[in-house]
Amino acid sequence: MTAPTRASEPLTAGPIDLAATWPLAGALNAEAASGLMPTGPNATVERVKLLTGLGPSSMVSAADGTPLGMGGCAELLPGVAEAWALIGYEVTRRGLGLRFARFARWQLDQWIRQWPAWHRVYACVPAGSDRFDAWARCLGMRYEARLRQARTDRGDLKIYVRFPKG
Repeated sequence: MTAPTRASEPLTAGPIDLAATWPLAGALNAEAASGLMPTGPNATVERVKLLTGLGPSSMVSAADGTPLGMGGCAELLPGVAEAWALIGYEVTRRGLGLRFARFARWQLDQWIRQWPAWHRVYACVPAGSDRFDAWARCLGMRYEARLRQARTDRGDLKIYVRFPKG
């Protein structure tokens, strides 16, 4: 499935290839990601397996097939989904940040339409990171709360939320 973008290089979404989780897990912003995902590629692969079994997910690739990132929504409670993502450095290296963010928003909108039972979709981001705050806002979410010492490294998390039904 190809999302509409203004880029000359199309981004495509397809099923998650767990083998691609390894290079993405190794290419994460370790400082920010360490508090959100388990440490190390093995633990990250296991977490992705768990999350992909709880809702829709996809892997985003560049036109040449290079994996750029993966994400999805895991329905952890009935009607409540947690949006998650692993984004590799190739997005920045190729100058695809804005295009990737638009694509992610488009994909999230599609999933929300396909899963009408969701009345709440939220994402957790590390506190103190303007970049992650901007990412959540780009997905159409608004700031809801701060969770003190909720990260594995005892750092704070911010919760951003979308209410698809208003």
